Amino acid sequence: MRGSGLLVQHEGGPCGVLAAVQGFVVRELGVAAGTGGAVLCADREKFGDALVGALSHIVWSARVGRLASVVSCKRASLPALAESDGALVSSECNSLDAVREAVRASAGSFVRPRGPGVAMLLYSVLLTRGVAMVARDADFASALIMPNGYCAQELVNLLLVGRAHSNVFDGERVVGDGDGGDGCGGARLRGIPRVAPIGFLTLFERQGDGGGVRREMKAHGGHTDPRAHRQASRAPSSALGATSSGRRSAPLPSPSRPRG
Repeated sequence: MRGSGLLVQHEGGPCGVLAAVQGFVVRELGVAAGTGGAVLCADREKFGDALVGALSHIVWSARVGRLASVVSCKRASLPALAESDGALVSSECNSLDAVREAVRASAGSFVRPRGPGVAMLLYSVLLTRGVAMVARDADFASALIMPNGYCAQELVNLLLVGRAHSNVFDGERVVGDGDGGDGCGGARLRGIPRVAPIGFLTLFERQGDGGGVRREMKAHGGHTDPRAHRQASRAPSSALGATSSGRRSAPLPSPSRPRG
C-alpha cells in the first residue's frame, strides 16, 4: 500500500484480486461523484477508510443469505492450511456495518507487505458465498487459480459482482440446440447478472479492438456485448483485463450510464 492510495503488487499472482480491490477503492474515494483525482490526493487515513469499505463491499456482495464471513489471520504470514488451526479465525456478520467492523479490526493484516491479506479476502469471499455455491456458479468445473498462478475469470467475477460466473456478457446465454435447462441440447452459460459497481474491460476492448472481437465471437457462435453490465458500471472505474502483465485497475474519464 502506498500513501497515494494505490495498492502495490510485490510478486506475481494476485493481480486479479488487487485490481478488483483497487477498483472498489477508487469507487469508495468518490470517483463516482466526479472527483477523479481523489485517488492521487488521498492521504493515508482516507485511503485506509476506502480500503476497509472496498473489502467490506466485496465480501458482503458475495453472501447467499443474511450472513457474511470475515477471515482474519493471527500470524504475520499465512500458515499452511495443515498448520492453520487457531491461526485463521472466521467471524460471522449479519450486516454490512458488522463486516466493516470485522475488516477494520484486521486492517493491519490486510495491508501488511507480503502478509496474508489476499488470502484472507479470498477465504472470506469463499466462506460467504459457500464453496458449493461457487462451484455451481461456474459453467463447468474450474479452478479459481489457473496453472500460471493468475486469477480465472470466475474469481474476478466473484470479486466484482459476488458471483463466480464464467463469462463477461449480460445475463445468461444458451449455446447450441435446446433451452439449456434439462441437460439436453444447448448449454446454458452464465455472465454478469446485474450492473456492476465497477466495470471490467477485456484485453481486446482495452486495446480498442472490441468490434473485431465481437465479429469473431459471433462467427464462432459466441457472444459478447459492448455495453454489458460490467461496462455500464455505477462508478467510472474499471478493472482492465490482460495476459502475462496481469490485471490493472484505473479510473475512467467520465461516469458510465447504468443500465436497468
